[in-house]
Amino acid sequence: MITRFTKHWNLKIITNLIFMSYGTIIGPLIVMAVQPILKNTYEPSVFGMLELYTRLTSVLLVAFTLKYEISIVNENSERRAIKMLHSIFIFGSILLIILETIIFFTQNAIIDYFIIPIEYTFIIYLIPLSAFFLMLTKILFYALIRGNMFNQTSIAKIGRRGLEAFSQISLKKTFNNYGLFLGEIVGNIASSVFMIFMLRKKLFKHKIEKLSNYLALMRENKNIPIYVFPSDLLNVAVNSFLIILFVRNFGFESAGFLELSLKILIIPAALLTTSIRPIVLQTVSRACEEKKQFYSELIVLSTLSIVVGIFFSLSIFLWIENLLNYFFSDEWNNSIVYSKILIYPTVIQLIISPLGQILVGLKCYKLDAILKIIKFSIFSLMFFIVSETEIELLVIYSALTIVFYIIYGLVIFYKSREYHRSILLKNA
Repeated sequence: MITRFTKHWNLKIITNLIFMSYGTIIGPLIVMAVQPILKNTYEPSVFGMLELYTRLTSVLLVAFTLKYEISIVNENSERRAIKMLHSIFIFGSILLIILETIIFFTQNAIIDYFIIPIEYTFIIYLIPLSAFFLMLTKILFYALIRGNMFNQTSIAKIGRRGLEAFSQISLKKTFNNYGLFLGEIVGNIASSVFMIFMLRKKLFKHKIEKLSNYLALMRENKNIPIYVFPSDLLNVAVNSFLIILFVRNFGFESAGFLELSLKILIIPAALLTTSIRPIVLQTVSRACEEKKQFYSELIVLSTLSIVVGIFFSLSIFLWIENLLNYFFSDEWNNSIVYSKILIYPTVIQLIISPLGQILVGLKCYKLDAILKIIKFSIFSLMFFIVSETEIELLVIYSALTIVFYIIYGLVIFYKSREYHRSILLKNA
Protein backbone atom coordinates (compact mmCIF):
# COMPACT_ATOMS: atom_id res chain seq x y z
CA MET A 1 0.00 0.00 0.00
CA ILE A 2 2.75 2.46 0.98
CA THR A 3 4.60 1.87 -2.31
CA ARG A 4 1.47 2.46 -4.37
CA PHE A 5 0.56 5.52 -2.26
CA THR A 6 3.95 7.22 -2.58
CA LYS A 7 4.22 6.37 -6.27
CA HIS A 8 1.44 8.78 -7.20
CA TRP A 9 2.35 11.56 -4.78
CA ASN A 10 4.97 13.85 -6.28
CA LEU A 11 6.85 16.57 -4.43
CA LYS A 12 4.53 19.35 -5.65
CA ILE A 13 1.41 17.65 -4.25
CA ILE A 14 3.09 17.00 -0.91
CA THR A 15 4.34 20.62 -0.74
CA ASN A 16 0.87 21.99 -1.51
CA LEU A 17 -0.66 19.70 1.12
CA ILE A 18 1.83 20.93 3.73
CA PHE A 19 1.17 24.59 2.84
CA MET A 20 -2.59 24.06 3.18
CA SER A 21 -2.38 21.91 6.30
CA TYR A 22 -0.24 24.01 8.61
CA GLY A 23 -2.85 26.78 8.72
CA THR A 24 -5.60 24.25 9.39
CA ILE A 25 -3.56 22.90 12.32
CA ILE A 26 -2.15 26.11 13.82
CA GLY A 27 -5.42 28.07 13.58
CA PRO A 28 -7.42 25.81 15.93
CA LEU A 29 -4.39 25.48 18.22
CA ILE A 30 -4.46 29.27 18.66
CA VAL A 31 -8.15 29.01 19.57
CA MET A 32 -7.38 26.34 22.18
CA ALA A 33 -4.36 28.23 23.56
CA VAL A 34 -6.36 31.38 24.38
CA GLN A 35 -9.31 29.57 25.98
CA PRO A 36 -7.96 29.82 29.57
CA ILE A 37 -7.52 33.59 29.15
CA LEU A 38 -10.94 34.06 27.55
CA LYS A 39 -12.69 31.83 30.11
CA ASN A 40 -11.23 33.95 32.91
CA THR A 41 -12.23 37.15 31.10
CA TYR A 42 -15.85 36.38 30.23
CA GLU A 43 -18.62 34.56 32.11
CA PRO A 44 -19.89 31.10 31.03
CA SER A 45 -23.24 32.52 29.87
CA VAL A 46 -21.43 34.74 27.33
CA PHE A 47 -19.83 31.65 25.77
CA GLY A 48 -23.24 30.00 25.63
CA MET A 49 -24.45 32.95 23.61
CA LEU A 50 -21.30 32.83 21.48
CA GLU A 51 -21.84 29.15 20.66
CA LEU A 52 -25.45 29.81 19.59
CA TYR A 53 -24.22 32.82 17.61
CA THR A 54 -21.54 30.70 15.88
CA ARG A 55 -23.93 27.86 15.00
CA LEU A 56 -26.56 30.18 13.54
CA THR A 57 -23.86 32.03 11.61
CA SER A 58 -22.70 28.72 10.10
CA VAL A 59 -26.24 27.96 8.93
CA LEU A 60 -26.57 31.40 7.34
CA LEU A 61 -23.16 31.01 5.69
CA VAL A 62 -24.52 28.15 3.58
CA ALA A 63 -27.48 30.34 2.60
CA PHE A 64 -25.16 33.24 1.67
CA THR A 65 -23.09 31.16 -0.76
CA LEU A 66 -25.70 28.57 -1.89
CA LYS A 67 -22.53 26.40 -2.24
CA TYR A 68 -21.59 28.30 -5.43
CA GLU A 69 -18.06 28.70 -4.03
CA ILE A 70 -17.35 25.21 -5.40
CA SER A 71 -17.60 26.55 -8.95
CA ILE A 72 -14.88 29.16 -8.30
CA VAL A 73 -12.38 26.29 -8.41
CA ASN A 74 -14.19 24.32 -11.13
CA GLU A 75 -14.74 27.09 -13.70
CA ASN A 76 -12.72 26.60 -16.88
CA SER A 77 -11.32 30.14 -17.03
CA GLU A 78 -10.06 32.72 -14.56
CA ARG A 79 -12.50 35.31 -15.90
CA ARG A 80 -15.51 33.08 -15.20
CA ALA A 81 -14.15 32.17 -11.75
CA ILE A 82 -13.80 35.85 -10.76
CA LYS A 83 -17.20 36.52 -12.27
CA MET A 84 -18.69 33.80 -10.04
CA LEU A 85 -16.94 35.33 -7.03
CA HIS A 86 -18.55 38.68 -7.90
CA SER A 87 -21.92 36.94 -8.33
CA ILE A 88 -21.77 35.39 -4.85
CA PHE A 89 -20.71 38.72 -3.34
CA ILE A 90 -23.63 40.56 -4.96
CA PHE A 91 -26.11 37.88 -3.92
CA GLY A 92 -24.70 37.89 -0.37
CA SER A 93 -24.95 41.69 -0.14
CA ILE A 94 -28.61 41.62 -1.16
CA LEU A 95 -29.34 38.76 1.25
CA LEU A 96 -27.64 40.65 4.09
CA ILE A 97 -29.98 43.62 3.61
CA ILE A 98 -33.02 41.31 3.44
CA LEU A 99 -32.05 39.40 6.59
CA GLU A 100 -31.32 42.53 8.61
CA THR A 101 -34.72 43.91 7.57
CA ILE A 102 -36.47 40.67 8.58
CA ILE A 103 -34.70 40.70 11.96
CA PHE A 104 -35.78 44.31 12.52
CA PHE A 105 -39.45 43.35 12.17
CA THR A 106 -39.24 39.96 13.93
CA GLN A 107 -36.64 40.59 16.65
CA ASN A 108 -39.17 40.07 19.47
CA ALA A 109 -40.10 36.62 18.16
CA ILE A 110 -36.41 35.67 17.80
CA ILE A 111 -35.63 36.92 21.31
CA ASP A 112 -38.57 34.99 22.77
CA TYR A 113 -37.69 31.72 20.96
CA PHE A 114 -34.04 31.70 22.01
CA ILE A 115 -34.76 33.36 25.36
CA ILE A 116 -32.09 35.99 24.67
CA PRO A 117 -31.46 38.48 27.52
CA ILE A 118 -32.34 42.06 26.64
CA GLU A 119 -28.69 43.17 26.89
CA TYR A 120 -27.79 40.78 24.04
CA THR A 121 -30.49 42.02 21.64
CA PHE A 122 -27.96 43.69 19.34
CA ILE A 123 -26.16 40.40 18.79
CA ILE A 124 -28.98 39.03 16.62
CA TYR A 125 -28.16 41.80 14.14
CA LEU A 126 -24.49 40.77 14.18
CA ILE A 127 -25.27 37.18 13.09
CA PRO A 128 -26.07 38.00 9.40
CA LEU A 129 -23.16 40.46 9.32
CA SER A 130 -20.78 37.81 10.65
CA ALA A 131 -22.11 35.30 8.10
CA PHE A 132 -21.52 37.86 5.34
CA PHE A 133 -17.85 38.34 6.27
CA LEU A 134 -17.44 34.57 6.63
CA MET A 135 -18.85 34.25 3.12
CA LEU A 136 -16.30 36.77 1.90
CA THR A 137 -13.41 34.86 3.48
CA LYS A 138 -14.71 31.60 2.03
CA ILE A 139 -15.01 32.73 -1.59
CA LEU A 140 -11.63 34.46 -1.42
CA PHE A 141 -10.16 31.28 0.08
CA TYR A 142 -11.41 29.27 -2.92
CA ALA A 143 -9.98 31.90 -5.27
CA LEU A 144 -6.59 31.47 -3.60
CA ILE A 145 -6.82 27.70 -4.03
CA ARG A 146 -7.67 28.13 -7.70
CA GLY A 147 -4.56 30.29 -8.10
CA ASN A 148 -2.41 27.65 -6.33
CA MET A 149 -1.70 30.16 -3.55
CA PHE A 150 -1.77 27.48 -0.86
CA ASN A 151 0.70 29.14 1.49
CA GLN A 152 -1.42 32.30 1.51
CA THR A 153 -4.51 30.30 2.56
CA SER A 154 -2.70 29.12 5.68
CA ILE A 155 -1.39 32.59 6.48
CA ALA A 156 -4.96 33.91 6.19
CA LYS A 157 -6.26 31.22 8.57
CA ILE A 158 -3.56 31.84 11.16
CA GLY A 159 -3.91 35.61 10.90
CA ARG A 160 -7.68 35.37 11.27
CA ARG A 161 -7.51 33.26 14.43
CA GLY A 162 -4.64 35.23 15.93
CA LEU A 163 -6.27 38.64 15.43
CA GLU A 164 -9.64 37.25 16.51
CA ALA A 165 -8.17 36.05 19.82
CA PHE A 166 -6.30 39.31 20.40
CA SER A 167 -9.41 41.37 19.64
CA GLN A 168 -11.65 39.29 21.89
CA ILE A 169 -9.30 39.84 24.81
CA SER A 170 -8.55 43.54 24.18
CA LEU A 171 -12.12 44.62 23.29
CA LYS A 172 -13.52 43.42 26.61
CA LYS A 173 -12.72 46.71 28.36
CA THR A 174 -14.35 48.88 25.70
CA PHE A 175 -17.30 46.78 24.56
CA ASN A 176 -17.82 44.53 27.59
CA ASN A 177 -19.35 41.15 26.56
CA TYR A 178 -19.80 42.31 22.96
CA GLY A 179 -16.02 42.11 22.61
CA LEU A 180 -16.25 38.33 22.22
CA PHE A 181 -18.53 38.68 19.18
CA LEU A 182 -16.87 41.72 17.64
CA GLY A 183 -13.48 39.99 17.86
CA GLU A 184 -14.79 37.20 15.63
CA ILE A 185 -15.90 39.74 13.01
CA VAL A 186 -12.58 41.62 13.23
CA GLY A 187 -10.71 38.36 12.50
CA ASN A 188 -12.82 37.68 9.41
CA ILE A 189 -12.44 41.25 8.09
CA ALA A 190 -8.66 41.15 8.53
CA SER A 191 -8.45 37.76 6.80
CA SER A 192 -10.58 39.08 3.91
CA VAL A 193 -8.42 42.21 3.52
CA PHE A 194 -5.26 40.08 3.38
CA MET A 195 -6.73 37.74 0.75
CA ILE A 196 -8.06 40.65 -1.34
CA PHE A 197 -4.56 42.13 -1.29
CA MET A 198 -3.05 38.82 -2.43
CA LEU A 199 -5.66 38.50 -5.20
CA ARG A 200 -5.73 42.19 -6.16
CA LYS A 201 -4.31 41.69 -9.67
CA LYS A 202 -6.92 39.05 -10.50
CA LEU A 203 -9.89 40.63 -8.72
CA PHE A 204 -9.54 44.08 -10.24
CA LYS A 205 -8.35 43.00 -13.68
CA HIS A 206 -11.89 42.18 -14.82
CA LYS A 207 -14.53 44.88 -15.24
CA ILE A 208 -17.83 44.86 -13.37
CA GLU A 209 -20.55 43.49 -15.64
CA LYS A 210 -24.32 43.84 -15.83
CA LEU A 211 -26.38 42.14 -13.14
CA SER A 212 -28.04 39.99 -15.82
CA ASN A 213 -24.65 38.50 -16.73
CA TYR A 214 -24.02 37.42 -13.14
CA LEU A 215 -27.50 35.90 -12.93
CA ALA A 216 -26.86 34.04 -16.19
CA LEU A 217 -23.66 32.50 -14.79
CA MET A 218 -25.48 31.41 -11.63
CA ARG A 219 -28.20 29.80 -13.75
CA GLU A 220 -25.53 27.91 -15.69
CA ASN A 221 -24.37 26.39 -12.41
CA LYS A 222 -27.88 25.84 -11.04
CA ASN A 223 -27.19 22.16 -10.26
CA ILE A 224 -25.03 23.23 -7.32
CA PRO A 225 -27.79 24.94 -5.30
CA ILE A 226 -30.32 22.33 -6.45
CA TYR A 227 -28.36 19.22 -5.44
CA VAL A 228 -25.57 20.31 -3.06
CA PHE A 229 -27.08 23.23 -1.13
CA PRO A 230 -30.13 21.51 0.48
CA SER A 231 -28.26 18.53 1.92
CA ASP A 232 -25.37 20.70 3.10
CA LEU A 233 -27.78 23.14 4.76
CA LEU A 234 -29.47 20.26 6.60
CA ASN A 235 -26.10 18.92 7.71
CA VAL A 236 -25.01 22.29 9.13
CA ALA A 237 -28.41 22.81 10.76
CA VAL A 238 -28.07 19.48 12.58
CA ASN A 239 -24.88 20.75 14.23
CA SER A 240 -26.87 23.56 15.86
CA PHE A 241 -29.62 21.36 17.36
CA LEU A 242 -27.82 20.49 20.60
CA ILE A 243 -26.86 24.07 21.48
CA ILE A 244 -30.35 25.36 20.63
CA LEU A 245 -31.94 22.82 22.97
CA PHE A 246 -29.42 23.60 25.70
CA VAL A 247 -30.19 27.32 25.45
CA ARG A 248 -33.97 26.84 25.41
CA ASN A 249 -34.14 24.22 28.17
CA PHE A 250 -31.27 25.04 30.51
CA GLY A 251 -30.11 28.60 29.76
CA PHE A 252 -26.96 30.23 28.43
CA GLU A 253 -24.76 29.32 31.38
CA SER A 254 -25.20 25.57 30.78
CA ALA A 255 -24.68 26.21 27.07
CA GLY A 256 -21.40 27.94 28.00
CA PHE A 257 -20.18 24.83 29.81
CA LEU A 258 -21.18 22.80 26.75
CA GLU A 259 -19.23 25.18 24.49
CA LEU A 260 -15.99 24.45 26.35
CA SER A 261 -16.63 20.69 26.24
CA LEU A 262 -17.24 20.81 22.48
CA LYS A 263 -14.05 22.83 21.90
CA ILE A 264 -11.98 20.37 23.93
CA LEU A 265 -13.40 17.39 22.03
CA ILE A 266 -14.16 18.63 18.53
CA ILE A 267 -11.04 20.69 17.72
CA PRO A 268 -8.52 17.85 18.37
CA ALA A 269 -10.88 15.36 16.69
CA ALA A 270 -11.24 17.63 13.66
CA LEU A 271 -7.46 17.94 13.36
CA LEU A 272 -7.10 14.16 13.39
CA THR A 273 -9.87 13.53 10.85
CA THR A 274 -8.49 16.29 8.61
CA SER A 275 -5.22 14.36 8.48
CA ILE A 276 -6.87 11.04 7.59
CA ARG A 277 -9.54 12.18 5.10
CA PRO A 278 -7.21 13.19 2.23
CA ILE A 279 -5.44 9.83 2.46
CA VAL A 280 -8.76 7.95 2.29
CA LEU A 281 -10.02 10.01 -0.66
CA GLN A 282 -6.75 9.74 -2.59
CA THR A 283 -6.50 5.99 -2.02
CA VAL A 284 -10.07 5.25 -3.12
CA SER A 285 -9.99 7.67 -6.08
CA ARG A 286 -6.74 6.14 -7.33
CA ALA A 287 -8.12 2.62 -6.98
CA CYS A 288 -11.23 3.60 -8.98
CA GLU A 289 -9.13 5.17 -11.73
CA GLU A 290 -7.03 2.02 -12.02
CA LYS A 291 -10.09 -0.25 -11.67
CA LYS A 292 -8.48 -2.04 -8.74
CA GLN A 293 -9.63 -3.14 -5.32
CA PHE A 294 -8.80 -1.16 -2.19
CA TYR A 295 -9.80 -3.87 0.31
CA SER A 296 -6.37 -4.11 1.96
CA GLU A 297 -6.08 -0.32 2.09
CA LEU A 298 -9.56 -0.14 3.64
CA ILE A 299 -8.47 -2.47 6.43
CA VAL A 300 -5.35 -0.37 7.07
CA LEU A 301 -7.30 2.92 7.05
CA SER A 302 -10.05 1.48 9.28
CA THR A 303 -7.43 0.20 11.72
CA LEU A 304 -5.72 3.61 11.68
CA SER A 305 -9.02 5.35 12.47
CA ILE A 306 -9.77 2.92 15.31
CA VAL A 307 -6.29 3.30 16.82
CA VAL A 308 -6.54 7.09 16.64
CA GLY A 309 -10.04 6.94 18.17
CA ILE A 310 -8.92 4.73 21.07
CA PHE A 311 -5.85 6.89 21.73
CA PHE A 312 -8.00 10.04 21.68
CA SER A 313 -10.64 8.61 24.05
CA LEU A 314 -8.02 7.34 26.52
CA SER A 315 -6.28 10.73 26.46
CA ILE A 316 -9.54 12.51 27.26
CA PHE A 317 -10.48 10.12 30.07
CA LEU A 318 -7.02 10.26 31.66
CA TRP A 319 -6.24 13.95 31.30
CA ILE A 320 -9.49 15.90 30.91
CA GLU A 321 -10.12 16.45 34.61
CA ASN A 322 -6.56 17.50 35.44
CA LEU A 323 -6.37 19.61 32.29
CA LEU A 324 -9.53 21.58 33.04
CA ASN A 325 -8.74 21.98 36.72
CA TYR A 326 -5.28 23.29 35.88
CA PHE A 327 -6.28 25.83 33.23
CA PHE A 328 -9.81 26.77 34.30
CA SER A 329 -11.50 27.71 37.57
CA ASP A 330 -13.89 25.43 39.48
CA GLU A 331 -16.74 27.35 37.83
CA TRP A 332 -16.16 25.24 34.69
CA ASN A 333 -16.39 21.80 36.39
CA ASN A 334 -19.65 20.98 34.56
CA SER A 335 -17.61 20.91 31.35
CA ILE A 336 -15.74 17.87 32.71
CA VAL A 337 -19.01 15.98 33.20
CA TYR A 338 -20.26 16.95 29.73
CA SER A 339 -16.96 15.95 28.10
CA LYS A 340 -17.00 12.48 29.64
CA ILE A 341 -20.44 11.85 28.12
CA LEU A 342 -19.71 13.37 24.72
CA ILE A 343 -16.45 11.46 24.30
CA TYR A 344 -18.37 8.35 23.13
CA PRO A 345 -20.15 9.92 20.11
CA THR A 346 -17.02 11.97 19.34
CA VAL A 347 -14.87 8.84 19.08
CA ILE A 348 -17.47 7.10 16.89
CA GLN A 349 -17.42 10.12 14.57
CA LEU A 350 -13.62 10.17 14.67
CA ILE A 351 -13.47 6.54 13.54
CA ILE A 352 -16.21 6.52 10.88
CA SER A 353 -16.31 10.10 9.56
CA PRO A 354 -12.97 9.97 7.66
CA LEU A 355 -14.10 6.72 6.01
CA GLY A 356 -17.03 8.68 4.57
CA GLN A 357 -14.58 9.89 1.92
CA ILE A 358 -14.93 6.39 0.45
CA LEU A 359 -18.42 7.39 -0.75
CA VAL A 360 -16.96 10.54 -2.31
CA GLY A 361 -14.21 8.52 -3.98
CA LEU A 362 -16.83 6.11 -5.34
CA LYS A 363 -18.83 9.15 -6.53
CA CYS A 364 -21.93 8.22 -4.50
CA TYR A 365 -23.06 11.84 -4.32
CA LYS A 366 -26.80 11.15 -4.23
CA LEU A 367 -26.34 8.55 -1.50
CA ASP A 368 -24.28 11.04 0.51
CA ALA A 369 -27.11 13.59 0.20
CA ILE A 370 -29.66 10.98 1.31
CA LEU A 371 -27.52 10.15 4.36
CA LYS A 372 -27.46 13.83 5.34
CA ILE A 373 -31.26 13.90 5.15
CA ILE A 374 -31.41 10.77 7.32
CA LYS A 375 -29.03 12.41 9.78
CA PHE A 376 -31.26 15.49 9.94
CA SER A 377 -34.33 13.31 10.53
CA ILE A 378 -32.69 11.28 13.30
CA PHE A 379 -31.39 14.30 15.19
CA SER A 380 -34.70 16.12 14.83
CA LEU A 381 -36.07 13.58 17.31
CA MET A 382 -34.29 15.52 20.07
CA PHE A 383 -36.93 18.23 19.79
CA PHE A 384 -39.67 15.72 20.58
CA ILE A 385 -37.99 13.91 23.48
CA VAL A 386 -38.41 15.58 26.86
CA SER A 387 -35.13 16.00 28.78
CA GLU A 388 -35.36 17.16 32.39
CA THR A 389 -31.60 17.55 32.92
CA GLU A 390 -28.54 18.44 30.86
CA ILE A 391 -27.19 14.91 31.37
CA GLU A 392 -30.35 13.33 29.93
CA LEU A 393 -30.15 15.52 26.83
CA LEU A 394 -26.47 14.70 26.30
CA VAL A 395 -27.17 10.96 26.66
CA ILE A 396 -29.98 11.21 24.09
CA TYR A 397 -27.74 13.16 21.72
CA SER A 398 -24.93 10.64 22.19
CA ALA A 399 -27.25 7.69 21.54
CA LEU A 400 -28.66 9.25 18.35
CA THR A 401 -25.14 10.09 17.14
CA ILE A 402 -23.92 6.53 17.70
CA VAL A 403 -26.99 5.09 15.94
CA PHE A 404 -26.52 7.32 12.89
CA TYR A 405 -22.80 6.67 12.54
CA ILE A 406 -23.32 2.93 12.85
CA ILE A 407 -25.79 3.22 9.94
CA TYR A 408 -23.27 5.40 8.10
CA GLY A 409 -20.51 2.84 8.67
CA LEU A 410 -22.68 -0.02 7.42
CA VAL A 411 -23.52 1.93 4.25
CA ILE A 412 -19.81 2.60 3.63
CA PHE A 413 -19.04 -1.09 4.14
CA TYR A 414 -21.88 -2.13 1.79
CA LYS A 415 -20.84 0.26 -1.02
CA SER A 416 -17.19 -0.78 -0.67
CA ARG A 417 -18.15 -4.43 -0.88
CA GLU A 418 -20.37 -3.70 -3.89
CA TYR A 419 -17.47 -2.00 -5.65
CA HIS A 420 -15.10 -4.89 -4.92
CA ARG A 421 -17.60 -7.39 -6.30
CA SER A 422 -17.92 -5.37 -9.52
CA ILE A 423 -14.12 -5.40 -9.90
CA LEU A 424 -14.01 -9.17 -9.35
CA LEU A 425 -16.70 -9.71 -12.01
CA LYS A 426 -14.80 -7.56 -14.52
CA ASN A 427 -11.56 -9.45 -13.86
CA ALA A 428 -13.24 -12.88 -13.96
